[in-house]
Amino acid sequence: MDDSKSCLMADRVEILGQLAQDFFYQEYKPADGFLRLKHFTWLCIAADGKLKQDEYDKQVNNNLRKRTPNAPIILSADNYITVEADIKDDKAVLPSPVMTFPGAHPSLSVSQVVPDGDCGNIMPITQAEKWEACRIKTVPFWLLSSCGIEFINLQTSCNPKKVTVTYIPSLTKKSLVQESRKWAILNMVTIFVKSAKDGSIVDMTADGNSNTAMQAEINKYLLKAIQKQ
Repeated sequence: MDDSKSCLMADRVEILGQLAQDFFYQEYKPADGFLRLKHFTWLCIAADGKLKQDEYDKQVNNNLRKRTPNAPIILSADNYITVEADIKDDKAVLPSPVMTFPGAHPSLSVSQVVPDGDCGNIMPITQAEKWEACRIKTVPFWLLSSCGIEFINLQTSCNPKKVTVTYIPSLTKKSLVQESRKWAILNMVTIFVKSAKDGSIVDMTADGNSNTAMQAEINKYLLKAIQKQ
């Protein structure tokens, strides 16, 4: 289960955190050195999550303004990674958790689930639909679980050993970050840290909300990252 195949020129989040720390201390004095590598690593994870959520929120808000709330949401390709995982007991454990979005169908976060062999189409369902799907014995389904992907009725079509999954990861310290996302994450971390240094942990990004005074908006992503320590 190696996600390195899908992340050309990718580095792990810990390496990106080291780069963010190096940039920060090139600008600030040692007296500002209360932030350690673990803080920058968590901030990189928080920044990546915020960038993905902002992109989703922007499309939702645009659809609402256009009065097309049911229009499809299409996120940029570099949000996704493709991995191969073993199937055991009708489950596939993924290297990073799947990032989901409020109100969105799981198929937005997981765009492709392809078991090896000739299994035909596998239908995506939600946890709320699981009880009903279990009663349909002739159709294979997949749904999100705490560890990755769970299958229902997969043995009715074939008996695969592996599955290829294309999905949006919620990063961990060991996750890989695509080259195309690195600078956006580093810029977001700079915003996080500078706003904290200025005495107000605020959200300085245009996330599509109606708040006209962004300086009054608490940055929950930075607070969450700091509280983990």
